[in-house]
Amino acid sequence: MYVNSMLIEYELQGIQFVWDSHKSDSNVQKRGISFDTACEAFFDPFLQSVEVKEVDEEFREAIMGMTVAWKLLYVVYTIRSEDKIRIISARPVTKSERIKYEEY
Repeated sequence: MYVNSMLIEYELQGIQFVWDSHKSDSNVQKRGISFDTACEAFFDPFLQSVEVKEVDEEFREAIMGMTVAWKLLYVVYTIRSEDKIRIISARPVTKSERIKYEEY
């Protein structure tokens, strides 16, 4: 359980994103990727949808996409009923994921 956790709302290019503040802080510490940076991956013209799975009765999807700083990321997210994208995690892609992205 997170104490004093806040839901962060963020808009980029007219799209609404949300995330848990503690989850975002933890992601920066573990993986060096902020969730606001992860949002940029959704605007990559070569974005790839790579996975959909159900976790705790919630469909989670994953994409690979490039940020404006040329970082290729793997981002896990879900769509909320209010048409907001909730970021769950983000990390740099693995070597094999990068090859798959580049071959697409």
